[in-house]
Amino acid sequence: IQLSEIERAISVNDMTTLYNMAHKTVGSSAICGMMAIVEPMRKLEHMGREGITNEAVPILTQAQQAFVSINEQCRKILES
Repeated sequence: IQLSEIERAISVNDMTTLYNMAHKTVGSSAICGMMAIVEPMRKLEHMGREGITNEAVPILTQAQQAFVSINEQCRKILES
């Protein structure tokens, strides 16, 4: 997941990249079972498609927090 690329797209108002990266992340996350990140990514995907950025940063923060949580859960599983 390239959250830094999504963050950059938001910061420079690159709606095409925002849409494309969020869309790819939705698909790959769903396939891998990382459902906590799917909903915020769907919202970002919609924002990219519609050219809306006013709430993108808080939603990106939700996605980042979900990814951190998923990462921590995976590490715990691998360590046990």
